[in-house]
Amino acid sequence: MAHCTRSNRLNRTLRAVAELKARQARRRLDFTHKLTTDLAKSHGPVAIEDLRVKQMTKSAKGTRNAPGVRVSQKSGLNCAIFDNVPGERRRQLAHKCPAHGPLLVAVSPAGTSQTCGDDADHNASVVIHT
Repeated sequence: MAHCTRSNRLNRTLRAVAELKARQARRRLDFTHKLTTDLAKSHGPVAIEDLRVKQMTKSAKGTRNAPGVRVSQKSGLNCAIFDNVPGERRRQLAHKCPAHGPLLVAVSPAGTSQTCGDDADHNASVVIHT
């Protein structure tokens, strides 16, 4: 059996890709820390959607007998959801809000994507009519 080794160029390329991905992850985490700190320090009660990320990001590949549809589209959506790190934001807010004072409220996600009939530019969950 032949023994395959990686070339130096391939090793350099793989190392460079790994460094770029690590830098991207650090930037994402830094942004999340800054965002949650700002929300906890300079805002009143903080409301977040009580999302079930695990169910939202289930694979769409299906089974052999019933293959999934739009699998690559769902895969891209899953990447976007994971890139947004909602679980980490919630974890950090749960840690920082009690320390800085504001109340953290988990809101049911039902109906939060609907637009208001009076003003289509605003989200129905945040529009307050007086």
